[in-house]
Amino acid sequence: MSRILVLGASGLLGRHVLDRLVRSQVAVVAGARRPESVQQPDGHHPVPVLHVDYDQPETLRHALSEGVDRLFVLTGGPDGPRHDQTIASLAAESGVRHAVKISALGVHEQGRDPISTWHRAGESAFTRAGLSCSFLRPGAFMSNALMWRTSIERDAPIALVAPSLPVACIDPRDIADVAAQLLHHPRPGVTGYPLTGPAAISPAAQVATLARLLDRHVAFQEVTVKQAIHQFIGYGMSGELAGAVVATMDSPRRGIGHRTYPTVQEVLGRAPRSFEDWATDHLCAFRPDPHQRGVTKETHDPDH
Repeated sequence: MSRILVLGASGLLGRHVLDRLVRSQVAVVAGARRPESVQQPDGHHPVPVLHVDYDQPETLRHALSEGVDRLFVLTGGPDGPRHDQTIASLAAESGVRHAVKISALGVHEQGRDPISTWHRAGESAFTRAGLSCSFLRPGAFMSNALMWRTSIERDAPIALVAPSLPVACIDPRDIADVAAQLLHHPRPGVTGYPLTGPAAISPAAQVATLARLLDRHVAFQEVTVKQAIHQFIGYGMSGELAGAVVATMDSPRRGIGHRTYPTVQEVLGRAPRSFEDWATDHLCAFRPDPHQRGVTKETHDPDH
């Protein structure tokens, strides 16, 4: 049987991709390090969920043996290049005919920050393995704004790096739509797809949009890169990952991450969602009532 394997199925993007594939009634199997955390799409037959740990290659080899011929790949962090090497090698060995892999906009724009560097190495692992690949290179996720909800609840200023510099952020749902399309209808060869929303918008303007939609005052303050790194370490990130995330946030100062691209329109035949679209659909995440907040559709993905 021809099947699509969705790796990272418990994460934000993996869940969206899995949902779209299931609704399209294609044969799909989910892979996750913690299978119990994978959310089954509503209103459909349960999807087979397999334990896949990139540090245990035999688990991935088993998943790929389940009739898989197409693959959705999501890795991140300092271990991303090593994991990509494992995935690419085993995918080529098992006869996967096409992979859709999440990368980063900085790769397309020759960024030299750590996250761009990790994803560039990951892409190289797949091309060296001789696989047909669609590399999706999204800008910053609009859902990163979910990091601000605690500050909003507490009426505390939101800490921003480079608040006035526009960022070509994208709704994760649009990334998932593109991924599902390219898994349904693979385009042979190796192609990079820069993915952004319809317009670049600064963090300060994002805060102002949320304040208007919430009908409340929301303040922000500019912080240094060093202060932001300490803040992310306080959230539980490692120092290396915190530094990488903040470097990406600061990348518009170096001309990276602010240009928009027509890729979503070209692949899907429709315009990408705006930040206001995303914020309107996720206002419940920023409400003070925890029962309302629980209705939010997605959570923060620290890799973007």
